Amino acid sequence: MKMKSLNCSGNKILFITGYGGRYGSGHFIRSRRFAAGSGECAVLLLLKPGKKPEYYSDFQAANWDQACKMAAEYSPSAVVFDCREIPSGIVKKIRSFSAVIIIDSRGGETVLGDIIVSSLMLPCANLLSNFTGLPY
Repeated sequence: MKMKSLNCSGNKILFITGYGGRYGSGHFIRSRRFAAGSGECAVLLLLKPGKKPEYYSDFQAANWDQACKMAAEYSPSAVVFDCREIPSGIVKKIRSFSAVIIIDSRGGETVLGDIIVSSLMLPCANLLSNFTGLPY
């Protein structure tokens, strides 16, 4: 599966998150809102979705290796991981071509990120809807 090429003049940002199972939907909803608010140069890659959720996602990857290959093809300026327990090898591979931002992970891989955000609350509906103009 190829990532779409975007005609954007700004920096490309790739958000990688999980959905369902032990991830629930909080990481996905938060990343979706951040991607939507980041402009036309941001895309959302959904990891291990099981079945396609009813929510919007630009791309889906079956596993970490596929997500890493898709990220390399997209060649973003930054990759934002919003999930728990990211394999350290994946973070190292992605750092070879992009800055890495890790949100809400408590594993050993956090020492490899360029920016670490320990924990974020799920955004409230009114706050982000006002910034992006999108319904929550």
